[in-house]
Amino acid sequence: MKATLLALLLGLTPFATFAQDDRGFYLGIGSTYESDDTEEVGGPETTIVSGHVETNTADVLVGYDFSRYLGVEAAFGRGIGEDNLDVLVGGFPVTIRVSVNYFAGAFLKGALPLGNRASAHLRTGWASFKTVGKLELFGQTMEEGKSKNSFVYGGGFGVRLGERFGLRADYTVVTLGSDDDQDFVSLALLYRF
Repeated sequence: MKATLLALLLGLTPFATFAQDDRGFYLGIGSTYESDDTEEVGGPETTIVSGHVETNTADVLVGYDFSRYLGVEAAFGRGIGEDNLDVLVGGFPVTIRVSVNYFAGAFLKGALPLGNRASAHLRTGWASFKTVGKLELFGQTMEEGKSKNSFVYGGGFGVRLGERFGLRADYTVVTLGSDDDQDFVSLALLYRF
């Protein structure tokens, strides 16, 4: 009986250790990519905006896993680079440089382990972000920023690369009302403490 119990305990030890390693804090660094097709028609002055905009952010992800199945996390991103958006103002073509100033979000994360090294997850939460448009016209630069707060949701996959390191990919949808949701794809390298 004692030999059977000892063999059972030794056989389950790797699984118990892995589950215990999944609890605790983690830190991630990565990048997020967003692509948006824009088409908007203005009022009496007829401002027509159409084009394709791509933006990137450098990100930091901080989280805590209560178990293999439930965790919380916060993400912070700062814009890197900008893209051009062509606009017609009163019939004249103008180019606006668009960038993301910042992105900050808080999430509740549910995970489903896929063996000992991988997991799939869903997350939902609230985010705040600001986009900036810069217009240069006749030697003058005009800049306007738009801040938004929104419900966000998404999912992704993670894989462990060793005892402490992992790689994670996420797809996140920012709901902006009507049909103007924005989709973000991110990749991060994680370190578990």
